[in-house]
Amino acid sequence: MKKILLIIFTLLLCYNAKAQTPLTEAVDFVATDCHGEQIQLFEILDRGQYVLLDFFFYGCQPCQVACPKIVEAYEALGCNQHDVFFIEISFMDSDASCQAWAEEYGVEYPTIGANGGDDRTPLAIRNVCGSAVTYGAPVLP
Repeated sequence: MKKILLIIFTLLLCYNAKAQTPLTEAVDFVATDCHGEQIQLFEILDRGQYVLLDFFFYGCQPCQVACPKIVEAYEALGCNQHDVFFIEISFMDSDASCQAWAEEYGVEYPTIGANGGDDRTPLAIRNVCGSAVTYGAPVLP
């Protein structure tokens, strides 16, 4: 009986589960990374690449744990030269902090700090901080 109740409870939870963002398609933005390179989301998507957006901030412990794994995936998936383009975004850190983060964790892909966005960087994306978002492909568990 307990197993049946647990299954029903789990199904109810899954039925009511919602995504972290109501966005169903990508919203274009232009930003300058901490090294002065300009990044435009739709330009990357138009090349046929998937985009992984990793939101972080310098003092985030889960981000510090995840970063080496993301760097490993970046290297394994072709260093932004093949199917997947990696971008890291911090809406809390300056370019200097983002550069220190990139050096500390060996991040070679674009890292965008708080002052790197423009007016087209949507507030909806800014509010997703703390998770990775993929555009161009279904999100994988």
